[in-house]
Amino acid sequence: MDTRVPLAPPAANVSPPTRGMQKAVATHDDTLVTPPDDSATLLHLLGATLRQYRQQQGLFQAALATMTGLSLTYIIEIEQGQRNLSVLSLVRIADALGLSVAHLLAPLETRQNLSPPLIK
Repeated sequence: MDTRVPLAPPAANVSPPTRGMQKAVATHDDTLVTPPDDSATLLHLLGATLRQYRQQQGLFQAALATMTGLSLTYIIEIEQGQRNLSVLSLVRIADALGLSVAHLLAPLETRQNLSPPLIK
């Protein structure tokens, strides 16, 4: 079986945690837009996305930990939105799942709409 086959993006019903939700705003098209400073919500959304892709592939957290060289505790905390992860860890996880980092970050894309422009 080819593990590099593109998977469907996470279901829209992945609900962010209630903590921080008072800051979330629904836009005219009902897309949830998260304020840039609400890292807890972003971490929960990323964790839910990683968990969904892992489960779609029938992997247990322990198997993903082994495949990535990351600890089981670290994987659990990431999926629960309790742990920030490095870019290198994200690359390891994406590679183990046969996905691009962009695939895993796609649900967070709406955050970019609220970021101020970079000053040169």
